[in-house]
Amino acid sequence: MNILYVNETDLSGRRFNGHDMQLALNRDGVSAYQIVLEKYGRDKHTVSLMNSDAWYVRQRAIALDDKLALRSVSQPFGWALMEHELFKAADIVHYHLIYNNMIALPMLPELTKLKPSLLTVHDHFLTTGHCIYPVSQCNKWLTGCGDCPSLDTPFKVTRDNTALAWQMKKDIFSRCELELIVASEYMKSFVERSPITSRFKTHFIPFGIDIDQFEERGHKDARKKLGIPENKFVIFCRANFEPFKGTKFIADMLKNWNDEIVPFIVTVDNWDIISDWHGGVKDFGWVSNDVLRDLFSACDLFLMPSTDESFGLMAIEAMTASRPIVVTEDTALPEVTFAPLCGVVIPQNADALRTAVVRLMHNPEELERRGKLGRELAEKHYKFEMYYQKHKLLYESIYDRGEV
Repeated sequence: MNILYVNETDLSGRRFNGHDMQLALNRDGVSAYQIVLEKYGRDKHTVSLMNSDAWYVRQRAIALDDKLALRSVSQPFGWALMEHELFKAADIVHYHLIYNNMIALPMLPELTKLKPSLLTVHDHFLTTGHCIYPVSQCNKWLTGCGDCPSLDTPFKVTRDNTALAWQMKKDIFSRCELELIVASEYMKSFVERSPITSRFKTHFIPFGIDIDQFEERGHKDARKKLGIPENKFVIFCRANFEPFKGTKFIADMLKNWNDEIVPFIVTVDNWDIISDWHGGVKDFGWVSNDVLRDLFSACDLFLMPSTDESFGLMAIEAMTASRPIVVTEDTALPEVTFAPLCGVVIPQNADALRTAVVRLMHNPEELERRGKLGRELAEKHYKFEMYYQKHKLLYESIYDRGEV
């Protein structure tokens, strides 16, 4: 059985883009490769489709897509994939984030008819006219988009071609032969309701991580190592400019802070959003998993107030590190964190976030209880081995029946 993963890059998002899966399959004696455009690692089973000349072609295709106010319609690398020896030898091709300027979507029908095909749905892009997360619970993705209220959200477009893009996707996927994989029941509901994707068989496989890697390694030691005050209540969050990550709720929560406990804020990604907090802020930018583990160990509470998440990998990392977590409703996060039993779920606003944080800060027993429960649930549901075995069984079932 030969498995081929196709994704835009290898190391960024490696835990869910097929890279770590191909490593595990090869260790298990199953032949697996990953084809990407941008290769940053050194694994011999990862192969790039691009050379220096192809880089220029890709940039011109991106510029053309921007001019058309469409995404993933001009990239020519599907032809190179189709002619590649690894593609020809594959028994199953598993696609991931190919619409990150890798393969033109109109090529998918032909590609998926050549090989039994799977596609992991990482966000909403395939079901919408352009956005990866519908804003303000917009439901136009159900009826054809158009008159879009969020052209400036990822993926940003310069004019409203969303109705055309939606119809193109509907036509393209009506001619594809593939099955879908989703990581949450939340996303499964979107996929099954979408006029674009509802026709496909969909498999539910939650993401998994190396839970030993994120196991809590000592609260005080982690703070000393990272230079975080030992006598402060420490809140950890991802500070990101994208609206759907909900960092604005955290910034607004801190602007009107009036509790006697003044937390210290630790962030990854971009600290400028909340850099003026008088209680202290320390940002670590983009970090390795080892540093991320120490950050979870050092904090008292993790905040993930996203307005939309199709899964939320940092949520299960926090749970694995025995850290309590506050999440927002109308996303996959309550499901993923088993709220309200484990995760604390709130409405999507700063006042609700402030109320929850203050209550938790004054209830250390609840913090400890929710943290311990999070670890137990992570061990039961989110081990990488479970994620791996479910995929392997799916591959074997497809291989045994000879076609998707």
